[in-house]
Amino acid sequence: GNQYSTQQKTTQIVASLAVTAIVFAWSRKTYRRWKSTRIAYTDATILIKKLRNGEISSEELLELYIERIERIDHLYNAVVVRDFETARKQAKKCDEMRQKGMILGPLHGLPMTVKEELEVSGFPLSCRGDPKYQEINNQRIQTKSSEVIQRVLEAGAIIFAKTNIPKG
Repeated sequence: GNQYSTQQKTTQIVASLAVTAIVFAWSRKTYRRWKSTRIAYTDATILIKKLRNGEISSEELLELYIERIERIDHLYNAVVVRDFETARKQAKKCDEMRQKGMILGPLHGLPMTVKEELEVSGFPLSCRGDPKYQEINNQRIQTKSSEVIQRVLEAGAIIFAKTNIPKG
């Protein structure tokens, strides 16, 4: 009797551990996705505080946004111009500066997108939301940022993409 119940208990424990391992693996992935979604909708002032006190790095935040764009943007076509590689370099630099106590400005290291119509140096010329001009303008790179974009960049933001504008 005792040997059977010990064997039965061992089997139950092993089965329980296997289920726990499966749930843990699934929940880690789900938690990361949930965290990514939650952060994606977090107010910029809160994100700036999290960046400043080291709760998240510019690189981590940027990667969360990039992963989200790559995972779901094909459904919406909202992000029409991307420069992830330059943004990754900028995020790394911002994190290194922050570690040394150097801050560019109030938006230091905050990844962000802007509307396609805004001129951003290094990005393709805007097609103003009209796809028939996109191929032509993707070959023409902006050499100067608009005044508003220049101010955002001087404040330390990292512009990593442009989003669609409605036609009309």
